[in-house]
Amino acid sequence: MEKAAGSPLPFELTFWDTTRAPAPEAPNMIERRCEVAWPGQHTTVAIVALRSKMAEPPVFGTQIALPETHVPLKGTALIEGRVLLRGRIAVVHVGTRDAAGLTQTFIAVDRLPDDWQTRLEAKA
Repeated sequence: MEKAAGSPLPFELTFWDTTRAPAPEAPNMIERRCEVAWPGQHTTVAIVALRSKMAEPPVFGTQIALPETHVPLKGTALIEGRVLLRGRIAVVHVGTRDAAGLTQTFIAVDRLPDDWQTRLEAKA
C-alpha cells in the first residue's frame, strides 16, 4: 500500500474479524469491521465514492432498515443497513469525528453474524 499511496500512509486502516481472533474493544454483535479514516471533512466525496463502488458488480447488498445494533453518532453523514448473502447484515457508516483535536472523515463497514437478532434477544 505504501508503494501506491506513499509513506506514511495518508489514511488509517482498521480491520478485525472476531471469527478468527478476539478484537480489542469490538462492539457487541459485530463480527467484522473494516474502516478507513483520513484527515479533514470529506463526507460528501466519501458518500459519492461509496455509492459508486457499492453499485458496481458485485453489488453490495440491498438497503434495509438500520439494525438495532447501531445508531447515528455525532458527525454521521450516512448510516444504513444492507442485507448480504447467507443472512448476514452490514452497516455502512460515513461521518466525521474529532481525532486528537483534528477532524477526521471515516468510512466503516460492520458485518453482523447471521444470528445477530437471536443473540440480541437473548441478551435482553
